[in-house]
Amino acid sequence: RASRRISRCVLLLLLVLGAVVQEVWPTPCAVAVGSPTHLVVLQHGLSGTVADLNRLGAELQQACPDVLVHSATSNFGRTTDGVAAGGLRLAEEIRAVAAQHPTVCELSLVGNSLGGLYARFAAGELWAASGDGETLAGLRPATFVSIGCPHLGIRRFTFLPVPDVLHGASRAVVGRT
Repeated sequence: RASRRISRCVLLLLLVLGAVVQEVWPTPCAVAVGSPTHLVVLQHGLSGTVADLNRLGAELQQACPDVLVHSATSNFGRTTDGVAAGGLRLAEEIRAVAAQHPTVCELSLVGNSLGGLYARFAAGELWAASGDGETLAGLRPATFVSIGCPHLGIRRFTFLPVPDVLHGASRAVVGRT
């Protein structure tokens, strides 16, 4: 039951780091020992870099050697064109990584801030495209984690005292995001 152990290991580590975690349904994979069976995709947030979640990735890799940790690169420098565009790019990247690693049979998504919205959109896209109603890019969903993610959106940039006239100008900075 290496897969179940890995899923619990991922959950424990993420809970310790203070993430919001929802476990879906971990199931065992039947592959050779020593091959990665669980893909964990890390997605940075607004104006982030692939290095933003390096510490988390390193801890996961050390604690769970059968996990393939992938820091998404498809949205680097491209976080202002909306959640749908970023989510579609992430879905394509997940498909490509899954195709390169045939021993992987489970998928976990970790998104930080806007990256959580990208991950949620990508999961929906992959689910709809699967046609079987059970997999994401041919992989069984295991864990979805969003860290500081605005799932309900934000009405305004209220964390800074910005005059109302400047709220309209925010689109120049953050685009459709």
